[in-house]
Amino acid sequence: MKVCRICDADLPRLIYHADAPALTSISSQIDVATDLYACEVCGHVQGPDLPDVQSFYDTDYRISLQSDDFDQLYEVRDGLPVYRTDEQARLILENLKLSYGASVLDYGAAKAATLSKILLLRPDIDAYVYDVSSDYKSHWDKWLAPDHQALYSVPGGWRGKFDLVTAHFVLEHLVDPVSILKEMAGLIKPDGRIFFTVPSFQGNPGDLLVVDHLNHFTEASLAEAVRRSGLSLTGLDAESFRGAYLVTASQRADTVEKANFDPSIGCASAKEIADSWTEAASRIESAAKMHSGKKMAIYGAGFYGSFIAQRLKHVAPRPAYFIDSNQHLQGSSIFGIPVISPSDVPADIAVIFVGLNPIHARRIISCNQALAKGRFEFAYIFDALDR
Repeated sequence: MKVCRICDADLPRLIYHADAPALTSISSQIDVATDLYACEVCGHVQGPDLPDVQSFYDTDYRISLQSDDFDQLYEVRDGLPVYRTDEQARLILENLKLSYGASVLDYGAAKAATLSKILLLRPDIDAYVYDVSSDYKSHWDKWLAPDHQALYSVPGGWRGKFDLVTAHFVLEHLVDPVSILKEMAGLIKPDGRIFFTVPSFQGNPGDLLVVDHLNHFTEASLAEAVRRSGLSLTGLDAESFRGAYLVTASQRADTVEKANFDPSIGCASAKEIADSWTEAASRIESAAKMHSGKKMAIYGAGFYGSFIAQRLKHVAPRPAYFIDSNQHLQGSSIFGIPVISPSDVPADIAVIFVGLNPIHARRIISCNQALAKGRFEFAYIFDALDR
């Protein structure tokens, strides 16, 4: 019997299964099935542990290491790209109102690009980083002193040291997220704060199938995780950052009304979205047959596009290209398929499978002036996921 990572309740309810291979958040494949369980007690949704999870994050999970400035595209705003770490830095500075000289730890920092961008605007900040992989140390060394860095374990001298501890898209990866929240709680000053972000599968349905995201949080399970860590929930925001929850916690009394968090709502939503993913896999096959003989490409070189490519290989010739507006991805390849800019799509491409978050997909395509010039057919595979 599976046990909930948040509240320790039994998990008798399997809501989704897909045979191996599974897709990761960095568009790689792992030879495991994709299984999802929903907790009816606290509303949490989770998958099984990865095999050798510590080794995966130490050596295999190399996020945004292609170059110093590599980043994930958050959105295109007024024709200009906005990258994820820029948006995270903006939200922290605007919402948390850090005092002069505040000490800030980026927990599970990876390259710590968000913190480095905060420092550009607030050089008075006393910055620290921690991660479980040494892959990022060369990036830290360019702007942080060695005694402000920690690998594999947090130094005992850092307990009670920080005004703010952040964790950007970390807790979804963890086998024991409550224990990590407890460790983070021990690192803040009595009046310090915790700020973390996790994906929302309701705002980004693709998150539900990302196999290295062991945890899929709901409002109810986030509130329970914070409570079990000994912290008080002071903010829970599902609107300010697209496809994610922004959570703040401290040792103060709660200011968020927990009575609003019904575990059954998250469970029901997860089951509905999981069923839609099963439908999406069938729609890819049907669309491939409908457009048989036409030259194809996929718009979106992230998880959604990778999911389409993974399914198409069984029923159609390999797509000629991935198309993506993220300049950091252009010129790379995924599954051996080159990634090109929308402005470089050849005229002989007839069909473009849209591999984007369905909540925003039609708006993004309609606003892309480069694609509007072509006579392409667009296959919107994931419309059923836009609930």
